[in-house]
Amino acid sequence: MEDDKKTSRRPGPFRMVQGADNSESWKDFKEAFSDYALVEDLYEQCPRKQIAIFRACFGDHNGQFLRILNLREIQADDGTTDDDSPCDTLAKMIGKLDEIFAPNENIYFRRHQFSKIKQSASESVTDFVNRIMKAVKPCKFTSESEMIINQLISGTSLEVAQRIIFEADINKEWTIEKIVATMKQTEANNEPVTGVSKRRDGK
Repeated sequence: MEDDKKTSRRPGPFRMVQGADNSESWKDFKEAFSDYALVEDLYEQCPRKQIAIFRACFGDHNGQFLRILNLREIQADDGTTDDDSPCDTLAKMIGKLDEIFAPNENIYFRRHQFSKIKQSASESVTDFVNRIMKAVKPCKFTSESEMIINQLISGTSLEVAQRIIFEADINKEWTIEKIVATMKQTEANNEPVTGVSKRRDGK
């Protein structure tokens, strides 16, 4: 039972997106792992166990990534333990990952990444909007609101919402709030349709 509790407290595995700026994802994972290590007194364990638990939290799917970077090697002479901080080997691993996932401050790269944001089929309007609002800040656009509106429209997976906007009166003024309201209304209208379809299919 205690082992189950520990497992449930572990941070979710780190998810990398090829070609993207993963700095925020790494920051979130690192903070979650640090909290987990503190609660579970992880740094009281031997270096080998600290490394093994970090690898497990980092995710099995990232094993090859760690091997390529030679981060899985355990230093033979690493016998350091400190109740409040990781062993030398783990500290070096985390430091190396800090370097790899350091944020890219080039605004043109940031703008390129911003223009590629798309709403996934399973992503709610709220989560999609939050992701765009977060990503626009480092882009340093002269007019943030216009860029946000453009990306909300081009990036949404809700084709009905796009059609409503495209076919609206040319004199209608679209604000971020109106765009989001249209998307949320479309999202809400889709929910009962999905439920009816499932019942018809016998699912």
